[in-house]
Amino acid sequence: MKNKMMNSKYVSGLVTALGIAIVSLGSLVTMIQPALADYRWVPGRNGSVPSGAIKGGFDNGDLYVCKVNNTNGKLHPKYGRCYIPYEGKEQEFTTYEVLVGTDIDWFSTYYSSMPRNPIVTGYEQNGTPLYACRSRLQVGQKTLLMPGKYNDFNKTCYLPYGGKEHEVRLPVEIVVNVKG
Repeated sequence: MKNKMMNSKYVSGLVTALGIAIVSLGSLVTMIQPALADYRWVPGRNGSVPSGAIKGGFDNGDLYVCKVNNTNGKLHPKYGRCYIPYEGKEQEFTTYEVLVGTDIDWFSTYYSSMPRNPIVTGYEQNGTPLYACRSRLQVGQKTLLMPGKYNDFNKTCYLPYGGKEHEVRLPVEIVVNVKG
């Protein structure tokens, strides 16, 4: 009986300590995190572009930042698709989400450094954060500005174009919180 009471008190004490730790950690995160940008992901399909969509480039018309299954790419309204760079290919989807908001902008990376206040826009399957990126892509005589996904671990911006996933090294542009 004495052991059960001691175990009960021990568990109760651990739960209380854990609760205090979680509240303290939450307060600390709130104090140190920068002001959040006002952005959200809006569902779309078949080329629809919601009001306030973030432009990511151009290719025979404006391109926007979109994502499918937590991986971002480009929305090409003219073709009614969100194109995602994945496993060396350009994957296409008619149902997607579009990044909309204010207080966010594109900021250039230099050498190997991330800009201040980058916005996480997705995750790799292994949990590595992804960021919306864009870069110029030379296609024949044309120079396109193309949005895609940036993996900071690889220091690479992956762009979907022409059925392929194109890898672009730094410098590229990353979506950042300008309020932070």
